[in-house]
Amino acid sequence: FGGGTPGYWATHVSDVQAATDVFISLKPQGTDGDLAVSRGGFGVLLECKLSDFDPGGSGIELKAWQVHLDPTGFTTGQQGTMTMWTPACADRSDCEAEWGDVGVGPAAATCGWTANPGVCTPFFVNDVRSDYLFNGHLELAACGQSTTLGCGSTLLAGSVPSPGSETYLMTAAAYVPADAEGTFTICPRSGTLLDANSQFVPLMGLMCGTITVETGQCCDLISDPFVCIGHTTTANACAAAGGNSFVVGNSCADQCSCQGLNPPLPATLALPGNPVMETNRVLPVKPGNVGSQIAILVTFVDLPAPFNVLNGQSMWAGPPAEYCENSGQTNPSNGVCGISPGADRTFFASALQCSPFYTDWSMFSVVVHIFGEFIVPNGLYSIQLIREGCDAGTAANFSAALPFTTSKWGDVVKDCMMSPCGPPDGSVDVVTDVTAGLDKFMNVDTGTTKTRADVEPKIIDFVIHISDVTFILDAFGGKPYPFEPSTSTACP
Repeated sequence: FGGGTPGYWATHVSDVQAATDVFISLKPQGTDGDLAVSRGGFGVLLECKLSDFDPGGSGIELKAWQVHLDPTGFTTGQQGTMTMWTPACADRSDCEAEWGDVGVGPAAATCGWTANPGVCTPFFVNDVRSDYLFNGHLELAACGQSTTLGCGSTLLAGSVPSPGSETYLMTAAAYVPADAEGTFTICPRSGTLLDANSQFVPLMGLMCGTITVETGQCCDLISDPFVCIGHTTTANACAAAGGNSFVVGNSCADQCSCQGLNPPLPATLALPGNPVMETNRVLPVKPGNVGSQIAILVTFVDLPAPFNVLNGQSMWAGPPAEYCENSGQTNPSNGVCGISPGADRTFFASALQCSPFYTDWSMFSVVVHIFGEFIVPNGLYSIQLIREGCDAGTAANFSAALPFTTSKWGDVVKDCMMSPCGPPDGSVDVVTDVTAGLDKFMNVDTGTTKTRADVEPKIIDFVIHISDVTFILDAFGGKPYPFEPSTSTACP
């Protein structure tokens, strides 16, 4: 495979590129083609994909494909040079530990290749993927190295029709250096498709993805007064210069005192690419920014009907109250709860209100649970922070937003096989969700928390009633969320 003539194939493709709407694209894994980050120093998997190759429905089927990549085309940022990502390995399992599934056929990732023995091959075909073009078919596939890197495959028998959607071809592993800055354009160099009669299938073109290491404002927010160290710098460069707060896109013309807040974090970090979805009726967040007087703004981005009349509106987190996990007390003396079944503990929760409440949230707890009438299941929210004394009418004064999605109505846990119970999993079941609610009603030590099990009334009270359990059971039976908004205007 590696000894081909990629220049010929590139020329051949370009000669007929106006004939169809078929593309071969290269994009960072898990994106639509563009990845934006605040710092370099990481590896990324690049997926080569093929668009619907029979958009006109003329019955085209494929028997072979080939793609070449050119790593030198990845060095287009303002600073830094992207290279192939080649983790050290003793055997193939080390590559799987680093990248996950890497295929099982002859074009799968292996430990050791011509240029660098003892490292994982940075290009492979994950033929076990359900969206792989030749998945389940006998094929002769290979990856190789000549003037460029690439992979290809031909079927040993037959051909495959288009599934009517994008299909996967191959993966390349690239490394973004720590000093990277600017936008790197990642492109396939050439691509070739053969139909069932070994005729070339014309391509409209090759589509590139991008990886952008964004620049922004670097501040020292520990000094008094705050110091703006520099702008148009990356997060890594900011840290190297002694900065402790970095904000993408801002410049030193802005006041560091109002810029540079670290964004809030979810109580439990989600895996990359997955939404934050931890609870049904509250938003548990970590405000962070210890020592700063800040307010928390919650924006209703996309709420389900009939609460969608509030989309685009915002409210503020109010003064937090302390709640006992088991005894039902609020603001117990010295944080000591009364007699209750099981080992008691406390948590802090904040009701939504129409005016900002500024405080150093770390004085109360690492995590604050935000609740209110308009925190409902199946809702998408945006949570931002702003420092006291800064103009709330200036969007640039707010921190980056934390998107937060509440779980499906009645979905309170995955299961409670281990403690703590797993987060909602997208389904409502008797043996998990209803049982978890009942266990919490009885204060079973291994049960879930109030912040997950409390689903009613309209404004939850952090007291678990048997009605909470029956509402979860109703949700299992298919009954909709029972409450409606009391107003179409959150803050008149």
